[in-house]
Amino acid sequence: MVIKYSFYYNRQYTCNSFVQLIQLKNYNSITYLDCSNIYIKKLPKLPHNLEYLNCSYTWIETKLLPELPKSLKKLYCNFNGLNVLPILPNNLTSLQCISNNLNELPKLPDNLNELYCDHNNLPILPELPLNLIKLYCGHNNLIILPKIPDSLKEMWVYRNQLTILPKLPNGLKTYYYSCNPVHNYINNNCAGDLDIYNKENTIFANKLGVWFLECKYNPKYKYCRNWINSKYDSLML
Repeated sequence: MVIKYSFYYNRQYTCNSFVQLIQLKNYNSITYLDCSNIYIKKLPKLPHNLEYLNCSYTWIETKLLPELPKSLKKLYCNFNGLNVLPILPNNLTSLQCISNNLNELPKLPDNLNELYCDHNNLPILPELPLNLIKLYCGHNNLIILPKIPDSLKEMWVYRNQLTILPKLPNGLKTYYYSCNPVHNYINNNCAGDLDIYNKENTIFANKLGVWFLECKYNPKYKYCRNWINSKYDSLML
């Protein structure tokens, strides 16, 4: 086992166990912690001043993360089988939680710029921060997306159950939405032109009225019913 750590991004140190690490007198001054690619039962209480945490591929036995410090800016917790995420600190700018067992995400911080949540079991996403630049949420069970912020530049939503897309920002540079029902519609009805789809968005939404009624009233979709009812107009207009 090798754990890497540093203080304010200076020289990098290593140790062989968390027991050894937390015994350091200046443990709470650690700002960088990389414990990826090792097997651990659980993470200890994290340093108060931690800004960077990579605990990917640790196969955490408890399937839970500890409380995150308010100072944290980057969190990478990929491939851990996590069932839930803790409350995310407001300073967080980058979140990677790829390939876990997440059914929902907590409220996203206002300062978040990057969200990577591919390969989970998410049926919906929470409200997206206004400053979000990258959104990677492929290989989930998404049936609808929240309102997309104007700041977004990259959007990967492939392999979901999306039957409709919200209005997309003009500044969007990269988008992958293949292997969704909506992809077939855009290819067949809009010649693959996303701009045409944007212009016909409301018309397309009306064509899917039956689907929305089903989502609103069918018990199978109870997890998104209230969300659909409250967000539909803002998504499409």
